[in-house]
Amino acid sequence: MTQPAKPSKIFDTYRAMHPKSAALYERARGVIAGGITHDGRNLKPFPVYIDRALGSRKWDVDGHEYVDYWMGHGALILGHCHPAVVKAIQEQAPRGTHFGACHELEVRWAELVCKLVPSAEMVRFTMSGTEATHLAIRIARAHTGHPKVVKFHGHFHGWHDGVVAAVNPPFDVPMSAGVPSQILDQLLLCPPNDIKAVDGLLQRGEVAACLNHGELGEMRTALQQVALRDELLEYIVEVVRRTRADEDVAVGAGPRATQALLWASRAWAALGGRDFVAPDDVRAVSVPVLEHRLTLRPEAEMEGARTAEVLDRILHAVPVPR
Repeated sequence: MTQPAKPSKIFDTYRAMHPKSAALYERARGVIAGGITHDGRNLKPFPVYIDRALGSRKWDVDGHEYVDYWMGHGALILGHCHPAVVKAIQEQAPRGTHFGACHELEVRWAELVCKLVPSAEMVRFTMSGTEATHLAIRIARAHTGHPKVVKFHGHFHGWHDGVVAAVNPPFDVPMSAGVPSQILDQLLLCPPNDIKAVDGLLQRGEVAACLNHGELGEMRTALQQVALRDELLEYIVEVVRRTRADEDVAVGAGPRATQALLWASRAWAALGGRDFVAPDDVRAVSVPVLEHRLTLRPEAEMEGARTAEVLDRILHAVPVPR
């Protein structure tokens, strides 16, 4: 006989603190399949509903404040409502938001991506990671004439039929029902970090592509190989130190910011296809890395000071190593 679920004090407290979110969830269940619009919001007993967001924070409909580590699935690299982004939206909205035709902004956007990522010779815009991997697999199959795709256990590449197996154990079972076995048969599943297994699959001669999103540990190891001169390390330390000495800053960046700026500079250099950090790499990432770590004096804010402008001033004041 099935035992009834025991009451949870945690759930009871959560419900008591989020009555408006609970009410919205009940409304959503009546009109939205599953009650949510993304699987990442499938939370028990119900998700929180956000009312507004600014910078690194967001507030739910019940008035609770959160530090946002999710940041729009990683897309909001400048945080919520960055002034430059808000201004650009306000200027464009009266001109139109969805032309359904070619326009200059898409060309400028593509040019900017190619400039920021020199290894990206050309770009193709997609609406999601799922669409991107779907397109990549189709291109690979068209180019090679082969049908098979190698996929590693535990790696996620979206939710289209061609990649939904081997995400969670048991790895030979897809994430959901509704996927024809003929499609799953085109996936060759393999344990990660097993080069012999990969080589054995490639020897079959019918592989179009090998999907791999890599691991964070592997990325960190790769970034450690990006050289950083002592002079540049001293430059990074000095930039962070001056955030604590600036007259407009009440609370400057702490020691951890030095590490964050160091790794971000290495990552920016690696994205540019280089194995060494240049001064421009440090300057390029300093504002997005440090901006949220500074608190300006109220008097400075009333006089119109902005964190990004303060950081820009500091960057121009610190001598750049040659």
